[in-house]
Amino acid sequence: LTSTLRQGFDKGSTRVRQAHPISSPYQLSLSAQGGASNLTYPYLCPMTETSIPTIQISEEVKQTLFAETIDEGQVVLHVSYPAAGIFDLIRIWPTTYLVPKEGGEKSKLVTKENISLAPQWTIIRKDGGYQFTLIFSPLPKGCKVFHMWEDIPEPGGFLISNIVRNETDVYCVDLM
Repeated sequence: LTSTLRQGFDKGSTRVRQAHPISSPYQLSLSAQGGASNLTYPYLCPMTETSIPTIQISEEVKQTLFAETIDEGQVVLHVSYPAAGIFDLIRIWPTTYLVPKEGGEKSKLVTKENISLAPQWTIIRKDGGYQFTLIFSPLPKGCKVFHMWEDIPEPGGFLISNIVRNETDVYCVDLM
C-alpha cells in the first residue's frame, strides 16, 4: 500500500485514486521531498486507480441538442403571495394550468418550488409575504396572452388573468 501511494505521489500522477471504506484503520507512511510523514487514515483500504474518460461532443450534436432544448422549453412563474393575518396557509393543486387566451392546449404544471402540493399545506408567517415558483410545460408557439388557472373542486382557486407573454417565458406575478 505504501509503495502504491508513494509511486503516485512522487511521480505526480494525474490518475484519480479512490479510497474504499472498510472496518479497520490503516497506518500509512508517505515521503514528500525527502521528509517522511506518518498518517493514520481510519477506515480506508488500499486505493484503486480510476481513469477519467474524456468526452467530446461534436458541434453538430451540440446545436441539435440546443435547438431541441429551446423547442422543449418550459414556462416559469415566480409568484409573490401576501400573508393575510398572523399566519396563513397556502398550497397549489396539480390541476393548475396556463391557459392561452386565444384558445388552444393548456400548459400543465410540471413542478413547484417552495410550496406544498395539495392536500398538504405550507404555513406562512406574516413577514412581508411569501414567494414560490411554478414550472409549466411549454405554451403553444402562437400564444401571446395567457391566464394561470388553478382548477380545484372548492372555492378559492388561484386565477391570474392576462399575463402577456415574453421571449424568455419567465414571469414574476403577484397573487392578491
